[in-house]
Amino acid sequence: ELGVDPLRQFLFHHLDSRQNYEHVSAYARVNGRPPRNETYQRLVASNFAEWRLEVSGLVRKNLDLSLNDLRQMPRQTQTTLHCCIQGWSYFAQWAGVPLSAIMDKCDLLPNARFLVFYTLDEKWEKPGHG
Repeated sequence: ELGVDPLRQFLFHHLDSRQNYEHVSAYARVNGRPPRNETYQRLVASNFAEWRLEVSGLVRKNLDLSLNDLRQMPRQTQTTLHCCIQGWSYFAQWAGVPLSAIMDKCDLLPNARFLVFYTLDEKWEKPGHG
């Protein structure tokens, strides 16, 4: 499993979680606004048909995946208790391609240590913009 060191895996692998995530909240609060840039607006207008996930860098195989490509890959569903620092929380169910499947597909080089994600939301690149 990603994020679990071998010692913890060895010591705690037999324990089951006591958290009950069976009840997904009927309402999921939206936190923030969509990006307001031209790229995002164009993608919305095309129902994200032109959107691509590009993976490059310390990989043996660069990837350029469409949403349809991602939909053809193995899917994982996870129910999570989302606790916001603003004081609200809810149980959400998330689904999508595990990052490990994408990493396997691009065949990371042995010296790859970090991932960098770029968003369509310019407020992170231009403070005060969002």
